[in-house]
Amino acid sequence: MELSLKDAIDLYQSQIEIINGLWTFFGTVTLAVVGFTIGSEKATHSATEAAMIIGGYAVFAIFGNLTALRIAYADLLQFSSLIDNRIALHGTDLPPLHFAVPSVQSVTIFHAGTVIVVAIAIGAYSVLRARKRSQQSAL
Repeated sequence: MELSLKDAIDLYQSQIEIINGLWTFFGTVTLAVVGFTIGSEKATHSATEAAMIIGGYAVFAIFGNLTALRIAYADLLQFSSLIDNRIALHGTDLPPLHFAVPSVQSVTIFHAGTVIVVAIAIGAYSVLRARKRSQQSAL
């Protein structure tokens, strides 16, 4: 059974939905971690606690979410090629840019960069909060 152009586009669209879900999950967890860090004095009471928050976030982001995103984008690239192939077979003249997909490498760089920025921000906030506590206790 040969896959039709419509079926290929449906596969592509369902993969886009999966990717959107993964990015939504990443954004939600990121905001929750940042909100918890800022909103709770206990979250950054010591360097150990801040390190545990950063470590837990990094494990989720890199070994969970990024791994799933890399696989999803690799699949999306294959579905995009499948659509281009189906378009070429049917002689339909759609611009290839319409089904352009970011590379797995660019997604990885963006995702890792975001995780690094959040980790640095949590660490810096923890240090600043500790300084403020020590200045207040010295008074």
